[in-house]
Amino acid sequence: MDRVIVYQSEMEVLSAGVMERPDIETGGELFGFWTSKGDPVVLYAIGPGPKANHQVAFFQQDVASLTEIGRELVERYGLQHIGEWH
Repeated sequence: MDRVIVYQSEMEVLSAGVMERPDIETGGELFGFWTSKGDPVVLYAIGPGPKANHQVAFFQQDVASLTEIGRELVERYGLQHIGEWH
């Protein structure tokens, strides 16, 4: 993997998530696909679910929320789970 391609709109989702909780850890999930060279392309970023665990140096995603949203993105739109951000 030489690079990660992230759409500007999804960078804005990440930035907004960080700005909402500047003093504690936050995060979310990244969905998209991989190029033929193996570079990930992030088409869709989600923030923390409503029951996510945010602490000063720890973040745990709301698994139920991720499962629901992730299933929709994979089954309906054919996206792949690229990873998480925090």
